Amino acid sequence: MTIKEYRDLYLPSYSLLKYLSQHPKLAKAMIDGQQIKSKFMDLGSLIDMLLTAPDEVVNNYYLVSGNLPTDSYMNLVTEYIRLRELYIQEFENYDFFDDDSTVLKARENVGFQSGWKSDTVIKNFHENCNHYLSEYQEAGDKIMISKMEFANAKNMANSVLENEFTKKYFTPVKGVEIHYQYPIICDMEGQQVKTLLDILYIDHNKKEVELIDIKTFSESFLKSYLKYRYYIQGALYYRSAIINLITTGRLGDYKLLPFKFLAIDTSGFESPTLHEMTSIDMKAATTGGLIGSYTVKGYIKLLEEYKWHMENDKWEYPKEVYDTGVKLITF
Repeated sequence: MTIKEYRDLYLPSYSLLKYLSQHPKLAKAMIDGQQIKSKFMDLGSLIDMLLTAPDEVVNNYYLVSGNLPTDSYMNLVTEYIRLRELYIQEFENYDFFDDDSTVLKARENVGFQSGWKSDTVIKNFHENCNHYLSEYQEAGDKIMISKMEFANAKNMANSVLENEFTKKYFTPVKGVEIHYQYPIICDMEGQQVKTLLDILYIDHNKKEVELIDIKTFSESFLKSYLKYRYYIQGALYYRSAIINLITTGRLGDYKLLPFKFLAIDTSGFESPTLHEMTSIDMKAATTGGLIGSYTVKGYIKLLEEYKWHMENDKWEYPKEVYDTGVKLITF
């Protein structure tokens, strides 16, 4: 199965359950495809690809020539592009598209130089952004990245490849299988679920299996772990590996080690570090409970709620509101 085929599968995933845990409307937006894929650089995704699928970088990223617009103009041109793409989605052509009005609407939305006259804004927009808009068209579906951003991502990827605690996951060794971007489709709680392992590390010498997901952060990995509900991902992926590889797979007598996150600090302060989920977090992320000081829903409950929302097509509130009239205080 290719990664594209995996991504095109219409099945519950970590991302969907994460959004559902925040609010059903977010999950519904993902299901309906309302999340517009950005063509702008996501540092974490690029580092991930440099580590796990380096040959695919050229097919997915477009290296911008010259300098990018300054931050304020980048905000303006990004909003302009967003408005233009919304226009195309609605009208399917540019026949009546008003370029200058769109620039001014983008200026209003992002608060760009409110003291300038409209003609000045339009003139400066074209002088500072036209070269970028041309490259945006040239990039097609590829993600745009500057030379400096690429060099930064490459340095971070190299820090992982050279780190004493993380390099083994990228170094071929006799008796060890290493798989990157390993897709799993399995039945879980009466539903088909999909998971995508960044790293599946099988040590035949020790009869041990490790599952690792690569994450980037800029402040604190623990903050990101809670904010983005990584614990749901860890528990869901761990269970899918048990089902696919251990219980019904070829590694029945192998030991599955605790789920790990390979965390990369984009500020450069911390060296790449492996973070291992505790059994307490794994249990809470599976059946519900406390993670730190937060009460969380486990993936089992979220899968149940996903099924209910799909069957009843109700997304305005979480399921418990429809059941009881009140929302439980959970994270």
